[in-house]
Amino acid sequence: MRLLSIIISILLIILGISFSILNSHDVSINYFVGQKTVYFPLLVLILLFMGALLSVIAMLPMIIKLKYGVQNRARSAARVSG
Repeated sequence: MRLLSIIISILLIILGISFSILNSHDVSINYFVGQKTVYFPLLVLILLFMGALLSVIAMLPMIIKLKYGVQNRARSAARVSG
């Protein structure tokens, strides 16, 4: 299983490097107060990071709720057995 994850990781790195080489140009980003020129692979990395961060923030309430539930059940089990 570990070998499979290493192979998949290497393939993803190779895919990312080839994507970067094939799309190595600048793109212009227009926003309300100005304009910025950014290297396209860097923009893709920034957007992937922002997406991962937003998904963690979106899952945080559920994770906290589940951890609180596990703690309550552990306390209940300790009271019953103790």
